[in-house]
Amino acid sequence: MLTLNKLLPMALTGLLLCFCSSASFAQETQIKGFANIDYGVRMDTSSTSSNSFHLGQYDMFITSQVTDRISFLGESVFEHNGSSFGIDVERVILRYKMTDYFNISAGKYHTPLGYWNNAYHHGEVIQPTIGRPYCLKFEDEGGPLPIHETGVMIDGSNITKLNFGYNVLVSNGIGSTPISDNNTKKSISANLYCEPIDNFRIFVSGLTDAVTAGTVTLQGAAIGKNTNYSILNFGMMYINGAKPFEAGGEFYSITTKQKDFPSSTSNANAAYFYLGYKIKKIVPYFRYDMITYDKDHNYFAKNNLSAMTFGMRYKMTAMSCVKLEYQMLNTDLNKDESSIKMQFAVGF
Repeated sequence: MLTLNKLLPMALTGLLLCFCSSASFAQETQIKGFANIDYGVRMDTSSTSSNSFHLGQYDMFITSQVTDRISFLGESVFEHNGSSFGIDVERVILRYKMTDYFNISAGKYHTPLGYWNNAYHHGEVIQPTIGRPYCLKFEDEGGPLPIHETGVMIDGSNITKLNFGYNVLVSNGIGSTPISDNNTKKSISANLYCEPIDNFRIFVSGLTDAVTAGTVTLQGAAIGKNTNYSILNFGMMYINGAKPFEAGGEFYSITTKQKDFPSSTSNANAAYFYLGYKIKKIVPYFRYDMITYDKDHNYFAKNNLSAMTFGMRYKMTAMSCVKLEYQMLNTDLNKDESSIKMQFAVGF
């Protein structure tokens, strides 16, 4: 009987053979970049305020059409971690295109969960708001989801008149690195979607992983027991279409369960809703965020959260924009906090 550990070497061998069999092709490589500079004023319940300029991510984005079927994508980000500048390799993907319906690739990805995590990467200029929804914050910002994973993916799109598509990723999983896995089991994530109308997408996705005892969780706590981790996601999004309105949202249910401890199951629920309306080059918008955790749990850093964001986006050119936001944030750790933010973002 074939197991996952046996299938993976076979899949990688097939991928290598596909690369080697490609015909000669005039290689085309493009190097692009993204950058943003922000300014923010924050006020909390203690009546203390702060204001500062913030240098965002300096994103180097490389794509190369190596042959008519082989392509490469690389994304590296320069950013300040509070004490010095560092470099994070966010995506490295080598892909072999067979048909629209079936393709295979290998590398480091944004995990195929939902819509936002794959449509908007590290270039702020392409994102409709300043920053990502709270449930989709990057791992180093304390987000609860595995945003990046390293492994092998198959995908397809434009299937039937409803434009069905799918992504299935087998990856190292939580607690692992891009060059090693801390256990023998692999994480599996999948995204199934359809686009019956241009730019209107309906989707459902999920992830399952086995987290080994001693692993440091995405929020920085070491767990004491082997734990099963799973995600269920669904939502819809209409944006950048022919109509002036933009709307959509996603819901995530995250479940953890310690092995051999039936009473140790805990849940976190998270969601965001986005609404915007285009008036020529200006888009007023609203976003609502929420994250709730079970009262008794053994995995998450409990910090229930809700936020309302009112903003305006002005598109200066195809790859430059200015955004202005007012946000009201309420968390367990800081009951009430309001802020005003402005961002200038470009792609080049």
